[in-house]
Amino acid sequence: MRVLSIGADRSKRGILFEGTPAFRRQTAYASALGTLDIIGFSRITDDAKNIDTGNLNILPTNSTSRWFYVRDAIRIAKTLPKPDVVTAQDPFESGFAALRIAKYFGVPLHVQVHTDFLSPNYATSGLSSVRTMIAGYVLRYAVGIRVVSKRIQSSIET
Repeated sequence: MRVLSIGADRSKRGILFEGTPAFRRQTAYASALGTLDIIGFSRITDDAKNIDTGNLNILPTNSTSRWFYVRDAIRIAKTLPKPDVVTAQDPFESGFAALRIAKYFGVPLHVQVHTDFLSPNYATSGLSSVRTMIAGYVLRYAVGIRVVSKRIQSSIET
C-alpha cells in the first residue's frame, strides 16, 4: 500500500528531522504500510531536507511563507507516484491540500481530527472561524475520519 500524508510538524522534534521520536514513529508506520510519502508544511528557514529511506519519503514544502503551504504541497504531490489513499493531519490547511490531492489522483481521503473545532471556545478569532469553515468542507469528502476523543466524535456527528 502507498499512503500519502500531509501534515504540519515544523518543530525540530518533528517528522522533518531524522532521529526524532516523531521520525522514528513514521518509520515504523512506513514499515507496516508498505510505502509512506509525507509532505510536511515547512518554511525555507526551517532548513528541512528531503529524506528517503526506501519505504519512507519525507518532503518538506520549504515554502517562502505559510500562505504557500497548500500550493506547494499540491505541487510536490503531483510529482509523486499515485497513492492508494491520502491522509491529512487535520481538517484545516493540510486537510484542504489533502482533499485537492486526493481528488487529483482519484483516491480516498482520510482525515485526522485532534481539535474540537466545533466547540464555541474554538472559533474566537477570524482564522479559527475560517478553519472551521474549511473543516466542514473537507470532512464532507473524507471516507474516514479519525478523532482523538468521544467529545470530538460527538460534535462532528451532531
